[in-house]
Amino acid sequence: MSLPGARLQELAQAISPNLGLPVIGSEDFGSWSPHCAPAVFVLPSDVLESGATDRVDDFRHAGNPVFFLDLPWEDSWHAMNPENLHDPNGLPWRAAYRRLANSRREQLMAHADHTVDVDGTFTELAHRLLKVITANGYS
Repeated sequence: MSLPGARLQELAQAISPNLGLPVIGSEDFGSWSPHCAPAVFVLPSDVLESGATDRVDDFRHAGNPVFFLDLPWEDSWHAMNPENLHDPNGLPWRAAYRRLANSRREQLMAHADHTVDVDGTFTELAHRLLKVITANGYS
């Protein structure tokens, strides 16, 4: 959770061979049931807004871990608004976005079992995520 959706999908594809699990995209998360075969599921980026948090909780209660990728609000702002990153006219929007992002972060973390820092390169993030997964006995 918490990276732009395409990046989450790319990250899931990068780690799935190490885990020996297929990737189920965010568009298919709604079809998850406790009877599904093990897989790396990518949660939809609108998980809070779409009301899918109940399904996430069901997923967790079935013994499946949820990992929160902790993207700082500044990086999220940059991903959403690269052309306005240094625009002084965008400062009120940045403040509003920061409050929204921090609130959203807290809500998302409430539905996660583990938090993974996203600092560094994409490859470093993939290695860090795999390390957290294996250290907690999920592989």
